[in-house]
Amino acid sequence: MLVEAVGLRKEFGDFAAVDGIDVQVRRGEAFGFLGPNGAGKSSTMRMIGCVSPPTGGTLRILGRDPRREGAQIRARLGVVPQQDSLDGEPDRPRQPADLRALLRPVPCRVPSARRRACWSSRTSSTAPTASSSRCRAA
Repeated sequence: MLVEAVGLRKEFGDFAAVDGIDVQVRRGEAFGFLGPNGAGKSSTMRMIGCVSPPTGGTLRILGRDPRREGAQIRARLGVVPQQDSLDGEPDRPRQPADLRALLRPVPCRVPSARRRACWSSRTSSTAPTASSSRCRAA
């Protein structure tokens, strides 16, 4: 069994976000949760993803206990969220252009003073990379 939950609960104070669900996912199956806002989909996935502990019930992921073996489970999971959480939050330290520059470095052709202001905090010692589209528009 890849995922097995019995009576799974997640409570935030007096509010039960997940109220005793049972689910089983076997090898070769794909699954997802559908429901209205506030139904507990994200809370359930955070528990399955070992980033939020259950407050009740039992949960086994890949035959392991996420309360004790969360890091080992996370190392083997692949989770695809409905939305990426990188867009639409301008106050985040890294914007999508920053991530693209880190994943696929491109040479920065901007005067050195401006380049220092544009580089991400993770510059390479070999080839500088632009950390945003503003950097390339000199």
